[in-house]
Amino acid sequence: MGTSGSGVEIGVCLFPSGSADETVSRARLCEELGFGFVGVGDVQSLWRDLYVTATLIATSTARIRFGPWVTNPVTRHPSITANAVATLQEVSNGRAFLGIGVGDGAVAPIGRRPASLDDLAQAVGEIYRCFRSGGTAVKVYWAAAGPRSLACAAEKSDGVIVSGWIVPEVMDRTHASIREGLARAGRQSDDVELIFNTAVSVGHDRREAIEAAKPYVARALARPSSTWLPDWSEGDVLKFKERYDYARHFSPEHRLKELVPDHMVARKAVAGSPEECLELISTIRASGFRKIALIPVGEVEDVLRMLATTVLPRLKNE
Repeated sequence: MGTSGSGVEIGVCLFPSGSADETVSRARLCEELGFGFVGVGDVQSLWRDLYVTATLIATSTARIRFGPWVTNPVTRHPSITANAVATLQEVSNGRAFLGIGVGDGAVAPIGRRPASLDDLAQAVGEIYRCFRSGGTAVKVYWAAAGPRSLACAAEKSDGVIVSGWIVPEVMDRTHASIREGLARAGRQSDDVELIFNTAVSVGHDRREAIEAAKPYVARALARPSSTWLPDWSEGDVLKFKERYDYARHFSPEHRLKELVPDHMVARKAVAGSPEECLELISTIRASGFRKIALIPVGEVEDVLRMLATTVLPRLKNE
């Protein structure tokens, strides 16, 4: 897997909704299957603690890179994040990274607002200063969706975690915003890693695979960036935003999934039959992304195995 023969590195994001041991076991499986990296989600009200889980991953794996995917500067002060990630870097012999954004599922349940982009930029700057003062080198990836955030990420971080849509014209707009940030900072395209981030649900039962991805797509349709789609309005966003239940964030029990049109799923998630998932990953790669982070939904271990053994080997041969 990785970049050999396919021109793209595939990583996995795990949400530790079960026990910490279960998440560690899945991280080991990702390493065995040849995935390039593992991100660990950070929602304190729903999932096991990010840094306890990540430490267990550090001591239970040997090769795979890993880190928060993503944390935020609202529930965790930047200096605490910098210290925690620097410690992960130490105990893993240099395999840690940091993904950070304005905050979503971790922020809303405690009645706080997401960080502003200016606050996030300030936090990222503080984290870099902490790393430098401690002699630590860790890559920082900024999670972004809207045009200003994409540009800021390209300007101020090592990489952009793009929460995008698998729609060519939307991906073109995404790249335009990233180029704006690069130009503003006098950086070249090779100076910043671009990572397309989305869910994956692959199965021989196409209907089950599509249904499993709908809670993830529901959250995306509640974001302002979804208005980049030709048939999704600000009114549609507001309707989804008002009905979004953070107590069931990305959960199969989220009732909002019932309002997600079938045709929207393949615009957002790598979902469906192995052939459909192969085509969607190929579309992402063709748009210029050389790193893809996939969040397995549904039967997680089955999805990971099918992705690694049925879909990605065929990607290499294209």
